[in-house]
Amino acid sequence: MPERPREPQYDDDVEVRRVDHSGNFNWKGVRHLAGAPLMNQRIGIRQTDEDEWELLYGPLLVGYLLLRDGVPRIEPVR
Repeated sequence: MPERPREPQYDDDVEVRRVDHSGNFNWKGVRHLAGAPLMNQRIGIRQTDEDEWELLYGPLLVGYLLLRDGVPRIEPVR
C-alpha cells in the first residue's frame, strides 16, 4: 500500500495551486483559506464565467472563487 495517496490530476484548463501547511493558498494576489483538510494538497481553479471560478479538489467541487468589485472571495458549495 502506498504511504500517501496520489495527488489529484487536473485538466489543462485548470490553474493549480498548492495549499500550504496552514490551509491557505494565494490567488489573484490574495491569500485565501482553503481549510485544514486541504493542507499540503494541490487544488484546482477553473474559470466558469468572467468573474467566477470553481474551486476543485480532483473531481470534487469544494467551492467557488468569486471576484466582486475587484475583491476575490470564496463561497462554499451549497
